[in-house]
Amino acid sequence: MTEPGEETAVGDTAVVIPAANEGERIAATIAAAAALPGVDLVVVVDDGSTDQTGRVARAAGAKVVRHSRNRGKAAAME
Repeated sequence: MTEPGEETAVGDTAVVIPAANEGERIAATIAAAAALPGVDLVVVVDDGSTDQTGRVARAAGAKVVRHSRNRGKAAAME
């Protein structure tokens, strides 16, 4: 774990994005997260979406974990 004031090494940070029915916005969110310094992995937790959130996220370069039903943000972060 990095202590306050310490810099992290480049490429050692993952961003986890919980998402439900965000197909129209998720690609931009993934692009913004991936552009952050040090981020080398973006994971989208598709929380039971009924739209194309997972497909769009995968096409935008994220790894996707899918819940078969909506379980809420807390479950997405478990």
